[in-house]
Amino acid sequence: EDEIWIYNASRSMSQADMDNGSLLNTANVTGTPLGGTLTDTFDTALVTAIQNPSVIIEKAAFPQTYSSAGDEVEYTFTVTNSGNVTLTNVEVEDPLFGLNFGPVTLAPNGQETFTYTYIVTQAAVDTGNVVNIASVNGLDPNGNPVSDDDGETITAIQNPSLGLHKSANVMLYNTVGQQIEYTIVVTNTGNVSLSDIIIEDPLYPGILGPIQLIPGASH
Repeated sequence: EDEIWIYNASRSMSQADMDNGSLLNTANVTGTPLGGTLTDTFDTALVTAIQNPSVIIEKAAFPQTYSSAGDEVEYTFTVTNSGNVTLTNVEVEDPLFGLNFGPVTLAPNGQETFTYTYIVTQAAVDTGNVVNIASVNGLDPNGNPVSDDDGETITAIQNPSLGLHKSANVMLYNTVGQQIEYTIVVTNTGNVSLSDIIIEDPLYPGILGPIQLIPGASH
């Protein structure tokens, strides 16, 4: 009479099992017959992983504002493996700053942080802001690409200002025909570049300019 024995066993799936995408398990049964010949038998069970590869990049800047060329802004690039499989060849790229970080390998929930100090240029002050986007790219265990991007904008505090100083080479005159030399100095006293600067003096005909001045410059 046939007799059936049932055995149960369990296994905790490892990260390697998730990365492999499946687990093939083979069981063999052997025995010693009381008579005749018994052929060993086996059977397999295939369990498939539900893989969800995903990566996130978060870009932050401190401070969020700047006012002068030479100011420093600290950028932070945080990359997180937000999926359930290991990611390899994870690289961060920031084209505006010409940055490349990595490659690194990230396990699920793994995180890598990169930093960069940006030195503000006069052009950035004149433009009024710096907008740039960083991207992250990597590969899942099957060689398929995963990616994400994030942007950050920092803003200039612009203070345009112009100074004018006029002086004469003498403070008194007492002779008809005496010549007096006037000196007019224009200074960019703000923090942004100025263009199309024109100087007019109603007492004397003619227009001086147009000229351009960077912050702190005089003409």
